[in-house]
Amino acid sequence: MFQSRADERQAIRAQGGQVSTLLNMLEKLESQEQGWHHSFWHNENDRLARFFWMSPYQIALAHLHGDILIVDVTENKNVYGMYLTIFVIIDGEYRSRNIAYCLSDRQDQPMFVWALELITTS
Repeated sequence: MFQSRADERQAIRAQGGQVSTLLNMLEKLESQEQGWHHSFWHNENDRLARFFWMSPYQIALAHLHGDILIVDVTENKNVYGMYLTIFVIIDGEYRSRNIAYCLSDRQDQPMFVWALELITTS
């Protein structure tokens, strides 16, 4: 298990770090299925402060069911000090469906406005 984790960290470093790895993964997914939506935002120190993504299926769900009824924000940060925010709708069969994800360094109004604008323009 430890060797597997070390190999994974080494592979991520070889790809240019975790942000590059995420971008490469999203580009690969986009090449397999058109319609993925993602966005990065860097702060004044040129550090990644927000990372947003939606799959084509999640975009379709958002268009079909419209209203976001639940916004779930983690209180514990990941190892990079970022919160995970999950945007959720309720479908026609009363099941919750995740429609978007955002990693962010803050839980403030500008972050939520940014993410909700990305959802509405998807």
